[in-house]
Amino acid sequence: MATEKPLQPAQHDEWADAAAAFQKMLEVMPDDLLALESLFEAYLNQGDVPHALHYLERLIRVVLKEQERGIAEQLQEKLLTRSSEIPELAAFATQLEPLLHPGEVVLARSGATPAAVPRAKADIQAELALAWRLFQSDVLSQEDYARVVQDLTDVSARKTEVPVTVLHALHDRSFKHLDKVMAYLAKESGLPLIALGNFEIPHSIHALLPLEIMSHWGAIVFETLGPDLLVALLNPFDQVLRNEVGTMTGKVCHFYLTSAPDYDKALGNIRKALAEAAKAS
Repeated sequence: MATEKPLQPAQHDEWADAAAAFQKMLEVMPDDLLALESLFEAYLNQGDVPHALHYLERLIRVVLKEQERGIAEQLQEKLLTRSSEIPELAAFATQLEPLLHPGEVVLARSGATPAAVPRAKADIQAELALAWRLFQSDVLSQEDYARVVQDLTDVSARKTEVPVTVLHALHDRSFKHLDKVMAYLAKESGLPLIALGNFEIPHSIHALLPLEIMSHWGAIVFETLGPDLLVALLNPFDQVLRNEVGTMTGKVCHFYLTSAPDYDKALGNIRKALAEAAKAS
């Protein structure tokens, strides 16, 4: 987790003096909106993204708690404006949606209605938010976090037939603490961890979700439970995706966490079966 530290560069500049004053203010009033926003912008303008996001996370938490809709609107606009240079900001911007659009199923990545075409393939907001969560929880070091963000950004710009996810990035790097990551995700999300490779997915449920969703967003229906569906995910905190899956299937869905290799194998089998069925028809 990012820790409080004085701003080092140009310590005699006016902005550095102001930052020090705001840090002292937070010692007395930890939820002061002006101080939090000012420190977020100060670190961001100095290129210290991890500490900027530390204050941004605190700022958003207070804005939501105090229902500051006007501040939320301005903050979201600011984050989206700068997200082209710092992709992580887009993920934080979506956290303000429950306050700005209460009661709606927010399809934050596309701005689409539930019946619309699936979201853009290059959208990695939910994965950037997951990487940040892992970093803040000390599951990823700052160096590992930076590498994962870079991998997500690079891979999202290329054509790929599997989802662009944190779990894929860590697996591709042979991350030695991947078991710790999976255990953390399962515990914090409350979703059971399953070995998807142990399931033979019935052909009858292959088409319950569009191949686009399975190939790019990390959700596969792998079994039924009476009228309900069992769904494997790669990002257990992606509530937008979970909402979409329920909307698209029209069923009650029970979600589970799975690994990237298991997911890719299941996806390959489904893709092959769908191709064979199309060829035979």
